[in-house]
Amino acid sequence: MSDHACSGLLTETGLRSLLSSPPAPLEWIILEAVAEVKLKRYRVGIEPGNYQRGRAFGNACEIRWEQDTDGFHTVLLGDVPEPPAALASNVVELPASHFTRRDGGYFLWGEWSHNDRRWLEASIPHVFDYATPAGGGKWRIKLRTKEYVNLNNGETTFYRFVGLTDPLPESQW
Repeated sequence: MSDHACSGLLTETGLRSLLSSPPAPLEWIILEAVAEVKLKRYRVGIEPGNYQRGRAFGNACEIRWEQDTDGFHTVLLGDVPEPPAALASNVVELPASHFTRRDGGYFLWGEWSHNDRRWLEASIPHVFDYATPAGGGKWRIKLRTKEYVNLNNGETTFYRFVGLTDPLPESQW
């Protein structure tokens, strides 16, 4: 079974429906508004109209969107056997014969402070709300990704978020 990349312009109701009944389980969500960015566990009932953009993701797929005056530009990427009807007009199949999948990741902002008992980032004075690590020392969290590398040219053509690591001790950075 191939992964797919699907895109389209959805209404707020259409996006809410897709987020309420995703094609695969979603675990995390990133929501962006003018004055805030939230990273938290996914739950049904998100009001996408309250945010300019967002990404809901799990191990099998990611739904990302950006709002403009016409609606929500939406991309669904991953293990989606049957693209939703609302996104079926623009579908790219990502077969293993054309794309290799590569696991990747990026460290999130912030380092655990045992003195303050919270995640801090000095370069952009901010406190983050991530999971609390077990034990002493320095800790960080990594955003896990899946990259789709084109076998013809070696370039990463698509990527999606798949999850977060548990807090990692300094020895695993």
